[in-house]
This record gives sequence, C-alpha cells and structure tokens, in this order.
Amino acid sequence: MSHDLRKRIESRRRIYLLRHGEVSYFDERGRPYPQDSVPLNSRGLSQAQAAAEALRSTPMDRVIH
Repeated sequence: MSHDLRKRIESRRRIYLLRHGEVSYFDERGRPYPQDSVPLNSRGLSQAQAAAEALRSTPMDRVIH
C-alpha cells in the first residue's frame, strides 16, 4: 500500500450516531412524564449498556449530547 493511501485511510473520520434506548412515556399511574425527563425503561437501560459495551474500545475525540 502506498504511503499516501495509508495516510488517507488513517486520517479518515468516523461518525457514530446513536439514539437513546427504549423509554417509558408514562409512569406507573399512567401519567405522562415531563417531556425533558422521560426515563429509559429496563429494556432501554439494557440497550444503553449494550451500546456502551460495544463502543468501549472505540477511540473517540468528541461526543455531542
């Protein structure tokens, strides 16, 4: 592989887009949560943990929330 090609490949940027896990929009009484504080449900927490594990060894320069 040529030096120029190797340099281009090594300098490529990757963007990972990740959506939040599954949420529960209503509490146990059936009342909606405020829009800015909807919690992950147990499945969503598992999904978030799985995503964290999958990306654990991935070097990242920046994370935007």
